[in-house]
Parts: sequence; structure tokens; C-alpha cells
Amino acid sequence: MKASSRIFRNSSGQRGVILVSALLLLVVMTMLALLMFRTNGVQQLIAGNLREKQRAMQSAEDAEEYAELWLSTVGALTERVPCTTAGVVAYGPSSSPSVCTATVASIDDAANVITVPWTIGGSEVGFTFFPGSTASSSGDLTLSTTTPSQNSYYEPPRFYITQLTQTSNQALYQIDAWSYGATTNTTAVVESTYIVTALNADNTGP
Repeated sequence: MKASSRIFRNSSGQRGVILVSALLLLVVMTMLALLMFRTNGVQQLIAGNLREKQRAMQSAEDAEEYAELWLSTVGALTERVPCTTAGVVAYGPSSSPSVCTATVASIDDAANVITVPWTIGGSEVGFTFFPGSTASSSGDLTLSTTTPSQNSYYEPPRFYITQLTQTSNQALYQIDAWSYGATTNTTAVVESTYIVTALNADNTGP
């Protein structure tokens, strides 16, 4: 007669291992999901900041290009002024930019073109440019210093013109321009040198 043997398996121990594995997998998946949400949020913030930086840069370049256009079409050299008096001139029919004898860095309180707004004695200086406008109004700019919106600007762009050198038929200018985006956290500053050549040898202007 054969003796029979019985094998008993510990199924409860296997169920415990499966439960622990499932819990660990759930924790890992939860962490991955949280990381994905956080990464998406950071990417959106980065994209928004880049967009505002580009808007500020474009606005500053528009002001710079306007200054170059004004220099090339002014006809005669505008009388140079020290530009050491505080104040901001708005763009309008009765006002025009000034050609300064000193660079903005030499008269600005911070003595640094990158630090904006440019000030003398605590008052802002620079020519305020309103694109698309012929009066001292916002023109094509949507301005908002309290409630920034997607397409608003904190302040209109500004520029400052300095005459560096002048000969009988040629003048060299330095143009500094800056602009905010929707807030003061996004600022762009640009600088260029611009040569105006006169058709005749006249010391009064380019």
C-alpha cells in the first residue's frame, strides 16, 4: 500500500506580497502624475515669461526704429540739448524728440542704461513713444499698471538719443530704448548707433 502525502501551500503569504507590490506601484504612479502636473505648470510659466520678454523686446525695438526714422526725416539737425532736466515728453503733434549732448548712462541716477526707468533726481526721463498715435495717448498700446492682461503693457516704451560725433556732412547718434511687458518683471533694453549723412555739407544738420 502506498502512503499518500498532502502538500499545503501558504496562499495567504502570496496575497500579502501582491498587496504590498500593488501599493508600491500605486505610490510610484501617483508620484509620476504629480511630477507631470508640476512640470506642465513650470513649462507654462516659462512660456508665458518668454512671451512677455519677446513683447517687451519688440516694443523697445519699435521705439528704437521710430527714433532712427525720425533722425533720417527730420531734415535739419535738431538743436542739441543737455537733457539733464527731469521730465518725460509725450509723443504728440506739439512735441518731438530731443537730441542730447550726454549719454543716458552719464546722467541717469543709476548710471546704468540697463536699470529702468531712467531717472534724474527721482524723475523719469526719455521720450515716450506711442505707436500708431499722433497724440499723447496710448494709440495701439493697451496700458494697465494695476491689472495686467494678456496683451497689455505696464508702460509705453521710451527712447533717448545722443549725438556722438558730427562732421560737415555726417552725424553719428546713439539710441537707447526700453520697454516693459505686461509687468515690470519683463523688461527689454536695446541700443544702436545710427549714422545720418547729409546731401550737402551743412553743419546745421544731417
